[in-house]
Amino acid sequence: MSHHPGIRAIEQVLDLHREGHGAGFMTGRSLYDFDQDDHKIRPVFELLRRELYAEHKLALITYSLANGLNWFESGIASKADRMTIQSALEGSGLLAVKKNEREVISTLRAITQLLRSKYELKWADGNPMHFAVCIEFAEHALPCAQNGGFSDEQLMVIELIHIFSHSLVLRESGNIFLLHGKIESVDPLAAAGLKEIHLAQPSKSEKLEFVTSAMELYDQAKFEEGLTIEGIAALTADTPNRGIENRIRASHRTGSVITVKEIVEQKNRDVQQMSEGTLMTLDTRRVSGVHLVGRNIETAQRIFQKLGRSLLEGNPATPSSILVPGAPATGKTDLVHTAIINAQCAAYQMVSPKAGVVGETERRSRLQQRVLGDLNPGIVFCDEVTEILPLERGGFDGDSGASKNVSAELLIGLSDESRRGRSLFIGATNRVWAIGAAMLSRFVVLPVISALREDYPAIIVSTARRITTECQIDSNDSTILEAANVFYSKGANPRHIRSALINALLISETRVLDGESVLLAAHDLCSTTDRASSEYADLQAIRYCTSKSFLPWNGDEGYDFPDYLRGIVDETSGDINESELGRRIRELEPHVNV
Repeated sequence: MSHHPGIRAIEQVLDLHREGHGAGFMTGRSLYDFDQDDHKIRPVFELLRRELYAEHKLALITYSLANGLNWFESGIASKADRMTIQSALEGSGLLAVKKNEREVISTLRAITQLLRSKYELKWADGNPMHFAVCIEFAEHALPCAQNGGFSDEQLMVIELIHIFSHSLVLRESGNIFLLHGKIESVDPLAAAGLKEIHLAQPSKSEKLEFVTSAMELYDQAKFEEGLTIEGIAALTADTPNRGIENRIRASHRTGSVITVKEIVEQKNRDVQQMSEGTLMTLDTRRVSGVHLVGRNIETAQRIFQKLGRSLLEGNPATPSSILVPGAPATGKTDLVHTAIINAQCAAYQMVSPKAGVVGETERRSRLQQRVLGDLNPGIVFCDEVTEILPLERGGFDGDSGASKNVSAELLIGLSDESRRGRSLFIGATNRVWAIGAAMLSRFVVLPVISALREDYPAIIVSTARRITTECQIDSNDSTILEAANVFYSKGANPRHIRSALINALLISETRVLDGESVLLAAHDLCSTTDRASSEYADLQAIRYCTSKSFLPWNGDEGYDFPDYLRGIVDETSGDINESELGRRIRELEPHVNV
């Protein structure tokens, strides 16, 4: 490219023409986003216009319902060139289209006339003149059928696009026909003959170029201490430039300081807008100061640390999908959040794409997976994944196939081998048995089972220090050991312990937890824990574990097996007695509610 070697969006469109394709559908990045060009800030469509002319002597023309026809007359320096283009537009009938209910079909027919024409037009410099016509917001001109089907005009538009995009005359003309918009919302027949061009959001290096140029232009903008241009590029990679440009410009004009908090909030808005609310940036502040303890979580912590390093290195041997099953309150979510911090890469929370309008769930599912493909490298987390996403095949289909479509899109996404070393999907669940075999086969299953009795003193101390930083208790203190035994005997999990300690502060005069207040909390707890349900979830997590090395007793000769695992796990070899495991699961099944 002659002016801007970094912007992939433009290069992809130019490749379309170089390869001899006559028609393409641009998805992804907005043409109204900003980028830098020779240290100036311009909209993407302006960069596209300039490069189409510089590379292929193509004149860009755009059409939308809002703006009508735009051929960028003011951007064409030569009067002779302006007259040549205007004459061609008049000859095709484009300038005579009336604004009425048949405007779209009339405009498209005129565009096909222009692009099919064999006029031997020339630029003032003697080069042959060709045209690139882009229909913006294509989903508004040729949407999918919903709630009643198509109007006659929409049918004509769809048929015309299909016929024209397959036209040999168009392919041989040297002209390009482009659409830009949400391909998920466009009728498949119309999109069938169009080569998809996915315009990716700015990468970290491209973002660095842009922010550097923006800071040169808005030289009075200021960052808070510790925030750098490189930091902004890393924080906002794979999202549009317009939001950060607005903030830098505002800082330049008002003298306000740009903060990390503002940058993170802007990225969250961008991600939600790109995914239509099906993704959001993951807030890891919940694990600030958290120290996860216990024998049963150490193996998972160690593996996640390795995964984080592997992802940072772009190692293609990195698993692309991890499932973390186990009983409630075993620390699964905190474990994943801590791993994300250690991985030092962007992380996103997955939200259900299901919608109440027919066809919307399917479209949002495709969009969600498409956006996820752009957010690399990154980690995507779905807590309570079995409740958020439909992961079991078969059963009652009461939503007209919407759930099956979500499942199918997720299966396709998880099967994409190109994601390895670039992105990691992590799901956490209490109900691993609710996942269908086809879906489960896409995951590496890493269980986190309930804490051992010996871990309770350390869990109490770690939890207390999160609640009151001035807490001065020790896990070897006799009152803490006694409290640990009380909590364990009541079947309390770490979540119950946290609630009990908070309640102790509410009912006591002290603001700092000590041994006596912790022991009071243990005795005061009215536990509603269903131990059978916790054991059932643990056993199922063990049953579906995909590697013996993931189990916490692997290689740990001093592991103290809890009673419910005796007879199921060989305490010498660590092997699982599958038939005894299945029998115990069936025995517990009628009595649990997980």
